[in-house]
Amino acid sequence: MDLRSIKRVVKRVTGIGVQKIKIAKDKESLKKAKEAITAEDIKQLIKEKIITLVDRKGVSRYRGRINQLKREKGRRRGKGTKRGTRNARLDGKTAWISKVRAQRRTLNYLKSAGIIDKQNHRHLYRMVKGGYFKSKSALITYINEKSLSNKHIDINQLKQEMTKNKKR
Repeated sequence: MDLRSIKRVVKRVTGIGVQKIKIAKDKESLKKAKEAITAEDIKQLIKEKIITLVDRKGVSRYRGRINQLKREKGRRRGKGTKRGTRNARLDGKTAWISKVRAQRRTLNYLKSAGIIDKQNHRHLYRMVKGGYFKSKSALITYINEKSLSNKHIDINQLKQEMTKNKKR
């Protein structure tokens, strides 16, 4: 078999392109290579290092890792880096779901801790569903202003208590 056909068979056996296949140039190796007929013969030649396969070159991750570290520090996040509209980056529905879930978690915590009663919980729950509150802090501010709780709720203290309970 001539060298071109051998390379074609090697390509079929290994799945590597013809350009990445090298056959040893010495006379004895060339003679062995030309005698090879079956795929099994080719595999044997690869084991004997008469036919060598050049490694594929990949794309280095070095720069990517460095940029990732910078992003963790808060760099490379400006307007010039952003692709897509605000809605494309975080669509409205996903933002809504996470906001409402956070508010409902807060309400459930306040109810279970006995800070608000069942009726106020239900009333506030419906308001959350209606999109009345912009954020969790707006919900807590509303509760404090309208005196719907047994005691004044401090936002920072509430966050600490909720994370403490989450860990348990």
